Amino acid sequence: MLIAQSLIQWSYVTGQWGQIQADLIQHIELSLIALGFGLVISQPLALLAWRFRPLRVPVVGLASALYVIPSLALFAILGPITGYVASYPTALIALVGYTLLILIWNTMAGLDAVPDDTEVIVVHDGARPLASAALFRSVVDAVAGGASGAVPGVPLTDTVKRVDDDGAVVSTVPRHGLVTVQTPQAFRADVLRRAHATGDDATDDAGLVEAQGATVRVVPGDPRNVKVTTPADLDTARALVGA
Repeated sequence: MLIAQSLIQWSYVTGQWGQIQADLIQHIELSLIALGFGLVISQPLALLAWRFRPLRVPVVGLASALYVIPSLALFAILGPITGYVASYPTALIALVGYTLLILIWNTMAGLDAVPDDTEVIVVHDGARPLASAALFRSVVDAVAGGASGAVPGVPLTDTVKRVDDDGAVVSTVPRHGLVTVQTPQAFRADVLRRAHATGDDATDDAGLVEAQGATVRVVPGDPRNVKVTTPADLDTARALVGA
């Protein structure tokens, strides 16, 4: 009996294979479009709300309220509103809206979600999955010891040259005093909040804090704390984990 049911189900799947493939392609297409719209719209909107404080409460509040609504429920709500129940337009609107809300929430809720009585905030890049607990303790201890911020740094071992737009060497940069900076990075909460409130741009949080004249200390980094940005980096991380 079980074998017969399985054969019937498999027969149905094979008979609908063309439709299944079409639906899968459409689903992927919807997801990519939603992600694209979400990235294009959410970042400027979130940054605008971040710079203009009166906008933070309503924007984060709306995102928080709708963030907990499952995407399928949002799809069901939009059906009667758009007049297209279970259709491509409704699915696209639902996915774009849901993606947009998630991205806005993730962009804005970071510091705002940290309790006001927090003394030290640690910022970490998810692209560095091998950061050790000792490294976290090191930067936190440096801030607890009086620094406004602390970052892990690894001394440069390669020769560094400055080149022009044509690739010609302009000068050789002395390595003394140069380090490559990693995360986690720790900061006094009040200092980091003030730095972010300026709306300035920087390549990391330490850069924002430095621009405000605060002191950022460098603690010994960890060469194993690699940043995974390319397939080769992923291979390196796998090798380190297995070592």
